[in-house]
Amino acid sequence: PYTLGFDGLRRYGVATVLFYAGEMDENGYPVLKPQEGKTYTTKVSDDTLIYNGGAGLEDRDYGKETAMMIRNVAGVNASQFRAVYLKFTLDKFSVKALETAATAKLRFYVLKNESNSSRNQYDLMVHGAGTDWKENELNFKNHATLAPTGEKLHQGPYEVGTYYTVDILNYLREAPLNDDGTITVAFRVTTEAKQDALVAYINSKETSNAATIEISSTMYDITLNLSKLANTGYEPWGYAEHLTDEWFDELVDEIYPKDADGDLIYYDIDDMMVNGYDGTSATGDFTHEIRWKNGTVWSKEADNGYKVQDSQWKTNKFARTLNTLGKSTANLFLESSYANEITEYDEYGGIANAGFKGKVTGFFHTEELEGRTYIIDPLGNPYFAVGINTVVLGDSANHKEYSLAKYGTEEEYFKEITASLQNMGLNTAFVSTHESLLGVENGLNCAISVSTVGSYMGSIGRSQVSEGVFPYNNTINVFDPDFVKYTNERLPLKIADFVDNPHVFGYTTDNELPSGNDILFRYLTLDPSADPTNAFSYALAWTWLARRMDDTFPTLDEFSMHPERAQMNSEFLCFVYARFYRVAREAIESVDKNHMYFGSRINGTCYTDEGYHRAAGYYLDIITANLYGGLNPDVNTIVGLYRNSGKPFIVTEFFAKGMDAIDANGYPLANSTGAGILVRTQQDRADYYEHYTLTLLQSKACVGWTWYRYRDNDQGVYSTGSSSTPLIMLHVTYGENAKANTFMNMETGEILTAAQVGGNYRELYHGEPLASNQNV
Repeated sequence: PYTLGFDGLRRYGVATVLFYAGEMDENGYPVLKPQEGKTYTTKVSDDTLIYNGGAGLEDRDYGKETAMMIRNVAGVNASQFRAVYLKFTLDKFSVKALETAATAKLRFYVLKNESNSSRNQYDLMVHGAGTDWKENELNFKNHATLAPTGEKLHQGPYEVGTYYTVDILNYLREAPLNDDGTITVAFRVTTEAKQDALVAYINSKETSNAATIEISSTMYDITLNLSKLANTGYEPWGYAEHLTDEWFDELVDEIYPKDADGDLIYYDIDDMMVNGYDGTSATGDFTHEIRWKNGTVWSKEADNGYKVQDSQWKTNKFARTLNTLGKSTANLFLESSYANEITEYDEYGGIANAGFKGKVTGFFHTEELEGRTYIIDPLGNPYFAVGINTVVLGDSANHKEYSLAKYGTEEEYFKEITASLQNMGLNTAFVSTHESLLGVENGLNCAISVSTVGSYMGSIGRSQVSEGVFPYNNTINVFDPDFVKYTNERLPLKIADFVDNPHVFGYTTDNELPSGNDILFRYLTLDPSADPTNAFSYALAWTWLARRMDDTFPTLDEFSMHPERAQMNSEFLCFVYARFYRVAREAIESVDKNHMYFGSRINGTCYTDEGYHRAAGYYLDIITANLYGGLNPDVNTIVGLYRNSGKPFIVTEFFAKGMDAIDANGYPLANSTGAGILVRTQQDRADYYEHYTLTLLQSKACVGWTWYRYRDNDQGVYSTGSSSTPLIMLHVTYGENAKANTFMNMETGEILTAAQVGGNYRELYHGEPLASNQNV
């Protein structure tokens, strides 16, 4: 029998290695203890400073100083230059520990600043340095020979009275071995070069706060090969420690930038609007809208099916259009100058007579001009991305057959469709058949949509779309080492043909990925034992929470009751998307530095969550949002997108469905499913489009929009059934719940009687009873 010791054991459900350390309990049984990560500490062997302060200071021995001064004014005031040098020798055990290290950190204590109110505190900078010196010999005159400055390892702000920490794991792994198997390394510490830089003081080895190198192994001493980029060979907790340290020690300060006073930086556009249509008075210029909801009261009209009762419509909703600008009493927040018609466009759809230009790069990019952010097209002209969400050759065999019969060839079809869309003022296509569209001369500009998260999760038997239940909790596996490997290998291949194409607008990866104000809780409650693909996400969430709460072993209850729970959730959402966008952007830029990156077309809490905005602002060129809602885009949302990110945005989906639309068989569309709002007529749809986009223009942060699709009823539920089972539509008399006795063959459109179908059928899906073309 053995006695298990649980002191310090991670209780999150992860498998734990137990070992016998020679201890016995009171009954004489061996005690097995959990193996945890080990820390190997090496104290600085030599430390000194160099001082270019004139005669007697340039060659002085500072090796016995207890407080070492630094102040970098190189090239500004060379006579006041001071730098600190630190040297370490790692023994064989520490060198061995590097093979399985999770982290290796240089730590030194910042004692104080000089008391000079006319100078400012700037970043510390740490460089590698040569090692051929001793502290009582190194001085300003000989430092370039004995300790030449190497690569910059880190730069960042410091706080007096705390340890300054720098990740040096890769630097140590690349350092050469001495003949006896040890490693000797040295570092140069300075401040950022500024004339008014304060002098900072670092404790030397003569004090209790001497500089050290601390190497921490992974929990199970499994090699953490960060260049391998594969799950195999990684230990989840060690990898989680690496990513968490990188986040808190570096990225969080870059993604959440602060000003000189330590306050978060926010981004504002002059004269950003603060009120939407709700701040205006109703006039004779209005449209009607209703949001679909269960229980809406419908009434039956003779020979006209069912319709929404008048009492259900929201009336007198003012709609600004180009025709009402400058005329309506409700036009309080948009001047009529926006209605000035511009007719000169270049071959890309850029505004050729805007009166100003950006840089001519040959590719789309963004610039701030004339007090707002613009997309600049390849010729240097300002450009609004006005688009349609999907341009394809049919979404069914019948449609494709019909289209080819009408246009002759696929090439001619896309040529004619492109001309039609351009005549309507459209210039951009998202989520479309981009290869065919790009083949049209001077055609639409295409945002290339590629799957990264979705395709990786499919490769491991997962789907982020349908996993909203335990044990997957609607999470995405962006913290897997294999996600990096998979994306680095496949994404460059997918975009290789578009690198030099000026009509490529940019890249978008995936669509409407998970968010939510409980995303951290969902990661914390994953079950790695139910599915090992949860292991890295689970380990990361708990490791991150432990660091965030400054508690080695936090509990779920402590997190749930924590007063900063909402803020922690937002920060973790930022971490999730920062990881995703960083991996995707680096994979794109490995082959293509010409085109913009748009992220993942957001929805849900990503609209309003500051954490998401910060991650998007750091890694994206333009934020893309599928922004559904009421008649007006939410003003706080479109202001917040820019305020927290500093980047412009494109609305990649918005939509309205008109109740006067009919299907191919003459039945009115119920429009009872799918995205967007309901309006009464096609004219109301047009008014809604103009009203919505004028508000986007006024925000000064929006650089484009994409209408979801032209067909009112947008749901393609005919494909819901099993692909191996013939699927036919059960034709229901409009408004009736009972099954009728006729069927429609989905391949031919032929209406069949029950006798022709026979008795061998079963219901696979039952749609809304009011949607005449949705019951299958």
